[in-house]
Amino acid sequence: MTTRDTVSATSFLGGTDYESGKQRSMWVAAFTALVVWMAMLLMLYLVAGSRKRQPATSMARPVEGRPLTEVTTVDTYEKASPWGDKFRRAVRAARLTFLMVFSTTVITALGFGPTGGTVAILWVAFAIGALWSLAELFTDSHWMRLVMSLMLFPLVIITWALAFRSRID
Repeated sequence: MTTRDTVSATSFLGGTDYESGKQRSMWVAAFTALVVWMAMLLMLYLVAGSRKRQPATSMARPVEGRPLTEVTTVDTYEKASPWGDKFRRAVRAARLTFLMVFSTTVITALGFGPTGGTVAILWVAFAIGALWSLAELFTDSHWMRLVMSLMLFPLVIITWALAFRSRID
């Protein structure tokens, strides 16, 4: 059994007692999460348009406290793009996924090093995060966010814990 050196730059390159292909796979997951986040951000900039709202129409409606025969003209405001809010939520989910995958990759490289299990868990977490980003485009449900969080967060916590399994004595 070899003794582990202190943390060094070789940990990031797979130069310790673990296979470098696993470390590379984790960095590919982090890079892919970054690309997904940036793609969602570019799509947001493409579809969101201006953030200020312009009056769409003026319409007459009854005003509370006044007789029903009396109406007041009010301006209604319309959002610039209905997809803007959807992509903002998707960008937020993609950013969270990137931060989780990136931090897990770094902490694993600095800790025990990747194993087949930690790499698999990381890719499953990435897949759940990517699915979450896509789901935000089609639904605005706090229950969906809760379920995705309950699936993603434990995987990240487990991987963080496994990063220091040999350091806990």
